[in-house]
Amino acid sequence: MMHYFRDNDLYQHLHDMVWNSDIPVLRVIAIFILLHCVAHYLVLPYLDRKVARKKTSKLTIITHHHFFHRMVLTLQGAVLAAQLSFIVNPHHEILAWILTGARIWTLTFALLAFYAFIDVICDLLKTNLQFKGLPYHGLQQSLKLVGAVIYIILLISLLVDKSPLILFSGLSAIAAVLLLVFKDPLLGLVAGIQLAANDMLQPGDWIELDSLGANGSVQDIGLTTVKVLNFDNTITTIPTYTLVSGSFKNWRYMVEHGARRIQRTINVDIATVRILSPEGKQAIVNHGALAPLMAADSAAETNIELFQEYAKAWLAQHPAIRTDMTLMVRQLQSTTYGLPVEFYAFASQTEWIAFEKLQSAIFSHLMGVISLFDLKIHQLS
Repeated sequence: MMHYFRDNDLYQHLHDMVWNSDIPVLRVIAIFILLHCVAHYLVLPYLDRKVARKKTSKLTIITHHHFFHRMVLTLQGAVLAAQLSFIVNPHHEILAWILTGARIWTLTFALLAFYAFIDVICDLLKTNLQFKGLPYHGLQQSLKLVGAVIYIILLISLLVDKSPLILFSGLSAIAAVLLLVFKDPLLGLVAGIQLAANDMLQPGDWIELDSLGANGSVQDIGLTTVKVLNFDNTITTIPTYTLVSGSFKNWRYMVEHGARRIQRTINVDIATVRILSPEGKQAIVNHGALAPLMAADSAAETNIELFQEYAKAWLAQHPAIRTDMTLMVRQLQSTTYGLPVEFYAFASQTEWIAFEKLQSAIFSHLMGVISLFDLKIHQLS
């Protein structure tokens, strides 16, 4: 078999090209091997040891995405292609094929290095609190898509040996097809830019979009879809463009400002509402359980007005109620279910479980003291 291989024309051609040709192929091979050894056995191991020794987050991020490794491989291909481009001539087809392979190698690892660079930049920005909430996943996908399109065009131009500008000029002829194929990514790209520029949405935001059944925390903002983890642990995927073309409710402002609205009613039996005599009013005000009324200058004429004044004064003294925001106790239009008394306030507790616990404590107290005003809660008989 070895004898057959040596008699083969390809073997003879390679042998003559390396040993008997005036083309400096040995120099090209030697430089390529030398560069490979220096990069992979000296430089990269040194960087890995330095990162392992310092253990800083920024260096770890860079090495985690193999940015330096891909840059070194890109450099190797570029050096090989540069050397071959000076010595290749039409009479050496094998060298021409090797040159094409080196250029494809360079182009491919340049794309991978570009991907790694995007990942590194996004991960570094995530560590900065100022940029932490940006939709990085969608931006990464958008930039990688652009890089992939440019890579494909350059690769085709390399294989057919035509200028990339010719291919770019020809894109106008198939623009309609490209728009159809890349419709969702293009719409997602535009929507992602709008969401980021207007600070409309960030990972971790709690949003509501009833038309699509979304009511939960944003887990991921991608190029074409936004993933929402609902409160019942189901996942809803929303087209990114839908969030820009339509409307949705975002609860982030509530969390950032530490103020969650309380708006509930107690239906009072209208038959128990009455005018208070001065003695009866004073007896209620002096009750030990209604201390907030003593400090209030009450002008109430009825027991329900006095209850409203007490509720407002008591809420104003509550440590979990924001007194710098709207605080109101009012009557609504009476119905067959009684006279609704609405309590409108903002709590400093925004976390769901803590907020519900606070609401329960507040309304348990209010319903517990309402009988001290000779009022009754309306109940259907």
